[in-house]
Amino acid sequence: MDVANYTLTSKAAQKDFDLVVYGSKGQPVIVFPEGDSSCVSWENHDMLGAVADLVDEGRIRLVCVDSSDDESWYARGALDAYRLDNLQAFFAFVDKDLLPFVRTISAKERRKRPLLVGAGMGALNATIAILRKPSSFAGLLALSGTYDLQYFFDDAVDSAWEAFAPYALLDGLDPEGSKAKRLGEVPLAFVCGQEGSETGIGTQRVLEQRLAQRGILASFEYWGLDVSHDWYWWQEEVRQILPCLLEKDGLVRRAQEARISLAQAEAARAGRVMDQRQAELEDATSALEAAKQVVKASAERYHHEEEQVKAKQAKAAELAQKATEAWVERDRIAALLNEAIRKGDAAQAQADAAAKELSDAEWICGEARADGQNAVSGLKGAVQRLVDCERAHDAAKEAKEAAEKALREVAEG
Repeated sequence: MDVANYTLTSKAAQKDFDLVVYGSKGQPVIVFPEGDSSCVSWENHDMLGAVADLVDEGRIRLVCVDSSDDESWYARGALDAYRLDNLQAFFAFVDKDLLPFVRTISAKERRKRPLLVGAGMGALNATIAILRKPSSFAGLLALSGTYDLQYFFDDAVDSAWEAFAPYALLDGLDPEGSKAKRLGEVPLAFVCGQEGSETGIGTQRVLEQRLAQRGILASFEYWGLDVSHDWYWWQEEVRQILPCLLEKDGLVRRAQEARISLAQAEAARAGRVMDQRQAELEDATSALEAAKQVVKASAERYHHEEEQVKAKQAKAAELAQKATEAWVERDRIAALLNEAIRKGDAAQAQADAAAKELSDAEWICGEARADGQNAVSGLKGAVQRLVDCERAHDAAKEAKEAAEKALREVAEG
């Protein structure tokens, strides 16, 4: 890759601007820097690797240039007048020094109008440049730009800045004028990711609306939710999109391919969804058949159980009647039982009284038995005594008779 270094002196800015030109032929592409305002910012962040094939093949010649961003957009602590003067001087340098230089190095190829490319702050500067003088450029690729000037000021923006405000430049654009016509003829591509660091995404959407309202066709891409404000993604974006700006209707073709790719992806997704739905339908059909069988079995069981219920209802009614009759009988028996209890209580009272009388009688009987036993014992003693007395009487009688005999004998003797 051919590399050449240049320095251009700007009378308007009263300073020198360094340039690095990569390549020796091809479509000139002016690159405005991001961040450090340096012409080597693309080289330092490997953006050259993303477009090396285009440079080596002679399809493009990159013209990377210094900017005055550090003295204008980034100089928040300076007076607004100072910042504006430096910004005006920078675009005067672009018009009076940079564009003539690009025309000079491209004169042999009769390519006088360069493309504009920039990322971040470079995207804003490139957009301002082409909106101010669209006839000077062949197209635009703006990556992750912020297009509302209020983002760079703490207070309201002075009207003098409207000459460098994309919204104001579009508001002042005559839809039927030559600028609007030229903008509609050149490829305009705006790209932004959707990750949180892409704080300018809302301003890109506003820019899209305002261009559309003026009938100016431009390409707006919003990459994925993981695509951040970073050189890595800008490398991929420029690799994909810059070649489209080199071809006639390249952005249109890219949009068509994107729509086709999206349609194919949607068709593939729809096919997968259809297959899934078909499988679900088959499952649902099987489930329906199974459900029908369950319903049939349930209906048969219901009828069976209904008959059982009816039979049990009849049985329950019969038992309820019997229960009613039983309760009536119970009440009758309860009444009889109460009467029997009353009579039983009375009989118990009489029995208790009789028991007491029996107990008393038994006690008296016991006394009588004891007296009888004593009487019997006395009788036995009396009988024994009588026997003894009778025996003694008999013995005495015998003794008397013996004495009387002896007496007689004595008397006789």
